[in-house]
Amino acid sequence: MVLGADSAYVINLKRHKVRRRRIEHMVEKLQLTNVNYIEGIDKKDLGPDTWGISKDLWGEYFWDPNGYCTMGILGCALSHRKAYKAFLDSGDEVGLFLEDDVQNTSFVHQLDFTKLREELDSI
Repeated sequence: MVLGADSAYVINLKRHKVRRRRIEHMVEKLQLTNVNYIEGIDKKDLGPDTWGISKDLWGEYFWDPNGYCTMGILGCALSHRKAYKAFLDSGDEVGLFLEDDVQNTSFVHQLDFTKLREELDSI
């Protein structure tokens, strides 16, 4: 179990090698298991046509909560969709989704993940 989830999905861009090493160190330090690394979709690989790509992928409408539609946002959305598909294919009931810039803070150790998992299982 990973902090109350059956498994974790860490989205990492191939070009961010330092972030990957930092996440691996955190995973090892916290002794987490069932951590899956998802290779993120880099905006550099999408090309310059933001509108054309968004229409091809999401139809006529695509909304970002901040009102932007950049290649980075599209790559991020596609990366999360890729991670979510890996989760659905796994058969797990609860997944934890993280990006490679997540920070391990002392607050996380104050949380009772057993209670959180019991609440999730009761739903």
